[in-house]
Amino acid sequence: MVIKNNKFKYILNVLNKSKSNIFIDKLQPNATFNLSYPIEDTNYSKSKKSSLFNKIVKNVLNNKLIEKKNKQEKTDTNVIEKNKQEKTDTNVIEKNIKNTSIEPVYKDLLCNSDQKDYIKNTFNNSNLSKLSTIYKIVEIKKTNKDNYSIILFKSIDPIFRNILDNKYINDLLKNHKLKAIDIFNKQNYYKTKYYSTKDFKKSDLDDRFSNNKNLTLSMLKVFSDIFNINLVYHNLNNGINDFIFMNNFIVQRATVLILENDSKLFTIVSKTDSYIKGTSLVQLLNINKKYYKDDLNILKLDILQNISRMKNINIKKKGKNGYINKLKDDLISDIIKLQ
Repeated sequence: MVIKNNKFKYILNVLNKSKSNIFIDKLQPNATFNLSYPIEDTNYSKSKKSSLFNKIVKNVLNNKLIEKKNKQEKTDTNVIEKNKQEKTDTNVIEKNIKNTSIEPVYKDLLCNSDQKDYIKNTFNNSNLSKLSTIYKIVEIKKTNKDNYSIILFKSIDPIFRNILDNKYINDLLKNHKLKAIDIFNKQNYYKTKYYSTKDFKKSDLDDRFSNNKNLTLSMLKVFSDIFNINLVYHNLNNGINDFIFMNNFIVQRATVLILENDSKLFTIVSKTDSYIKGTSLVQLLNINKKYYKDDLNILKLDILQNISRMKNINIKKKGKNGYINKLKDDLISDIIKLQ
């Protein structure tokens, strides 16, 4: 038997039947969302460039052979000859798998002087340049794909990080979005997590998640709240300390940092652990910066709200009909009290 380019078909078949893996449980124990993948072993070995699809294809095709064998044993008395043929098939599969390789998509940007210059030019300040000495930098080119969703999942999930098949990526994103919007609506996140029309229109959110359309940056807050992780964004064209805290920053939580320039999106991943805790980024993000009332008084409301999220201060309070935004004086008072 010769296997002809049926990998993705088999993968999707398994995906529909697979159990949720435990990566998100490791990421954040009280997360309300599980990623589903066609393999149960979520550990990715950097030394095996062909680990991901090789494991998938090997498991699926071996299961296919087992099913075929069982069927033949029931319907055909000539079991010995058919087992010989299956053994030949297995050898062909193993040979094909051995010759398949998946190049890792992350870049260790300290390999040579050219890459050091790349870091210096891309992250044009000393604080961000130091990131590559501690973390691995993952980057993607901005295209017409769902770039923000892709970079988010590459940050939190080592399996997704090393998938190269675009169609498979698209199907996984579709699966995750459908699960996420279901949780978002059933648990009424739009009201309980302080969303507003400033972030996005609820109808637009439903449409994009339900139909696997490209998400805006603000819509990533849905994933960050469901996964119970910190989400921080920085445009590399702006000031050094211009970090946007998409949700309340809690230092003990896993943290996703997304960086962007004109042509690419970047994120950082740990070289040793499954995820990066907020405690590791306190200095970079200047979380413990002290503010004085006179300085805060001259800031606009949106900046005060960002500082409040950085300090894990709620920016809304209860009103007569639900939650309303806190006024500038309220936010300034909360920030000063916390220090």
